Amino acid sequence: MQDQSQRTDVSTAARGCSARSEIVSPLPVLEEATVGVIIPAYNMAGCLDRALYSLAMQTQPPREVVVVDDGSQDATYAVAHRWRGVLPIKVVRHEHRCGIGAARATGIALMDTELVAQLDADDFVTPAHLAALRRTYLERPGLISPRALHWYGGLKLCVDRMHDAHPRPGVGHLDQILMRNYVLVGALYSRRLYEDVGGYRDRKITYAEDWDLWLRMVNAGAQVAKPVEHTYVYRTGFPSYSNGLDWDVADVEVLDRFQAELEFFDGTAREDPARYRRITKFALLGRMGRRYLARAAPVTLDFAAAAMAKAGLAGAGSLTAAAHDPDLGLLILTRNADNIDSLLLLSSETSGVLLRAELQDHGMKVVQVSDESIRVTYPVLEPVAADEKFDTVSRSIATGRPWENLLDDRTIS
Repeated sequence: MQDQSQRTDVSTAARGCSARSEIVSPLPVLEEATVGVIIPAYNMAGCLDRALYSLAMQTQPPREVVVVDDGSQDATYAVAHRWRGVLPIKVVRHEHRCGIGAARATGIALMDTELVAQLDADDFVTPAHLAALRRTYLERPGLISPRALHWYGGLKLCVDRMHDAHPRPGVGHLDQILMRNYVLVGALYSRRLYEDVGGYRDRKITYAEDWDLWLRMVNAGAQVAKPVEHTYVYRTGFPSYSNGLDWDVADVEVLDRFQAELEFFDGTAREDPARYRRITKFALLGRMGRRYLARAAPVTLDFAAAAMAKAGLAGAGSLTAAAHDPDLGLLILTRNADNIDSLLLLSSETSGVLLRAELQDHGMKVVQVSDESIRVTYPVLEPVAADEKFDTVSRSIATGRPWENLLDDRTIS
């Protein structure tokens, strides 16, 4: 652990939902780039020590750690505050809950490091985490996503396959991150990139605020890169900011916002708005399923039946609804003898099948994608890996309370 004696600790009680740092320093050159960690926390007194201890055990410790207590009703602020002298920590408190995006924005505004790494208060990281992210950034500057492990309690870890996807070579990163958010919440990026794209948007989205930020970063030209190691431990089942929120609704909110703005922001999408409007609509279709038809122009079932016959799909099921979207094509809902609802997407020009999917309670399960321009936008999933095992330090973090040895005389008041 680095010597803490020369570090300045700042504890700030912020009024409202913002705070300003009084520390002003020039950005270091890239080779000397320092890393700060932002941790938003709401009622996280029961698990914050674990996250902070994992930072204290880093092989390359952070230059600073900022914890933003987002109006907690428990001892979150006091838990964070007792890490003074152990970590180079700043503690900020919102007087009322402002949301995770606003909390991160407050913390990042207090940082004086060139690189920002995110960590949620109910997660923790392995000892090589920051070193792996920083090394990857120096090799491929951009948006660095850690590779994650799901922790369900005990000693069992599972690879987070959704976030373990990586960009498909030869296909634009923006295309792929629109289709699937494969960048983990614990990403690392430069402070300059964060500010260039406008940072977190205070209170303007209810959830998936990180994906909203990633989309703007990648649209601005940032490339997504990932280290080889799995270093971010994503805890499942603990109360968090996202409890009780409908992820599909939140995803739709982010995609709608991106589509509304894609012609106004400088970047990849503005260069070909028609293409990215189509990709965004396809991503919306995947999350909304049958609900998407309400956004398209209705067509008669006779018209849909004729299109299906032309495509050689007569008898594919009973038609229940149909609509036309100028960017996607003809959308047709069918139901088979087993009462399974399906969605067909037919080309407006040729009536060829572009997509076939089974509808689910939320979104749909894609069965067939014949449109190559859409198929390649899905990022590549890694092969299923065997369950990972904790290293010695991470095992002690997961199963014990090793931080008490560091905080033996620091009581929570």
